[in-house]
Amino acid sequence: MFGKRLKLLREEKEMSQEELGRVLNVTQQTVNNYENAKRAPNLEMLCKIADFFKVSKDYLLEQSDKSSYQSKLNNSIEANAKQQRLINKLLDLSEDSQVDVEKIIDIFTQKDKAREEQAAATGS
Repeated sequence: MFGKRLKLLREEKEMSQEELGRVLNVTQQTVNNYENAKRAPNLEMLCKIADFFKVSKDYLLEQSDKSSYQSKLNNSIEANAKQQRLINKLLDLSEDSQVDVEKIIDIFTQKDKAREEQAAATGS
């Protein structure tokens, strides 16, 4: 159901119905009505919701289980809540900033690998 998917996406972003309503330029009651299947969004609003959450319209309408790159990541690594928040923050960044974050992660990965090799060499 669309409402269940909308609620799931909203909660993943740790947003209230009121906050989502402000983003979509609708009332909290309208968001509540969407989530509880009392009202369906028109095509324009459906597109706006899909764009905001970076998911496909098919996913929102439950015509697909694959919502987006984010969902694939969340499912493949069975991310806990902290990892999901980090993924959401990363996806909210510009592409340039995402590249910068990847470079930083590579640095930490290299440091961890060097620590592991050093620990293995010293037998600790």
